[in-house]
Amino acid sequence: MILKSGFIIYLIVSEIYTILLNKVRDAYRKRPLPKEVADIYDAKRYQDFLNYKSDYRKLSNVSTLITSGINLFVIFSPFFQWMEKLGNPYIVLLVTILILNCISHIQTYFISHYATFVIEEKYEMNKKTQKEFNKDFFLETILDLGMEIVLYGIIVYICEHITHWTNNFQISYLQSFLFVTGILAVMGILVFAFMGLSVLVLFKQYTFTNLEDEELLNEINRMRKGVKKKIRGIKVYDESKKSTTKNAFVLNFPLYRIVGIADNFLNENSKRELYGVLAHEIGHLKHKKNIWNYIKYIFTICLAIVLIWLIPNGMLIKNVTIWINSQFGLNSTCYYLYFMIIGILMEPIGFVLTVYNNFATRIEEYEADQNAVKEGYGEDLIRLFKELSRDELVDVNPSPIIEFLEYDHPGMYQRILGLQGKR
Repeated sequence: MILKSGFIIYLIVSEIYTILLNKVRDAYRKRPLPKEVADIYDAKRYQDFLNYKSDYRKLSNVSTLITSGINLFVIFSPFFQWMEKLGNPYIVLLVTILILNCISHIQTYFISHYATFVIEEKYEMNKKTQKEFNKDFFLETILDLGMEIVLYGIIVYICEHITHWTNNFQISYLQSFLFVTGILAVMGILVFAFMGLSVLVLFKQYTFTNLEDEELLNEINRMRKGVKKKIRGIKVYDESKKSTTKNAFVLNFPLYRIVGIADNFLNENSKRELYGVLAHEIGHLKHKKNIWNYIKYIFTICLAIVLIWLIPNGMLIKNVTIWINSQFGLNSTCYYLYFMIIGILMEPIGFVLTVYNNFATRIEEYEADQNAVKEGYGEDLIRLFKELSRDELVDVNPSPIIEFLEYDHPGMYQRILGLQGKR
């Protein structure tokens, strides 16, 4: 029962952490807005913002409650014992994934449906039809499910054969290094393939057309001069059929790099505001890797070192799996259960990685903003950011703690300070 008790402790700690962060959020939102962002909201619109966030928090609480209930059932019921009776480890894995994903995606469907057609509709931010919603949800579900089955299937295949491949783990650390290098190469190819599938799904969800505005194209080409990273084109996508959101991005896929612009921008914003946001995106293309980017790779190296050490000591892992099986009354391997436990144990590391990655990404956003300033569109970008914040009910002055822990883009207050050269 030690593992099951640990799972309950994990759920309790996660809930306490969420409650504490929400208290920090609420306390900070009661403060007057700094003068740099005070003109974004009038009293009525700011109340809309508070209500909007409150509606989403209630929905999040419901989702968390349902998820926790499902997880508790899976852990404390004979679920894994039922799956074990299927015998073949691949069939056990496949059926387990299908059952749990089916439950999870049914929950996600109704939660997302409520968010889109109740909350977003309430604040006039949704334009999706039921057909569009179903199409997007179906494509994303199939992609997620396919990736999970393939990824877990390959890991199970490796685990099922590693004893034979390594002569019952009797290999040197040099041989382990070569073995891990091969595994990481396979995983790299797999990630590349998944990225390609994600791009295909994106092009199924939206219609992309070439930007035809000659004046806009000429200004973009002027700003692109000197950029070594070549792009295939400037594309406009039909965001207006789904929402009032305005966005622009660089699709930085190897051998296929494009700049995407939401049609809402073209329909509703001035040319200078468009130049500002495009100067920002071109700033990303000009970005050169720095120390913060390279530090990310240290984590991958550390993971590889752990794997290199683990393989010659594989009997230790076998003993751990035997102990896990005894905790759940199992007689054979249950890889999905192992994945769940590893996922929970890895969460602290994942948390640190996420916080660090957010920090590094925020630095890149500040750098990209400075390119807009350099091109003479800094004030236009500020004006655009304020309009977007008002329209999309953005938390324009989040608590520094929340921004540090959760934001991969700078909060609007800090971003405007950066554009004004005040930070």
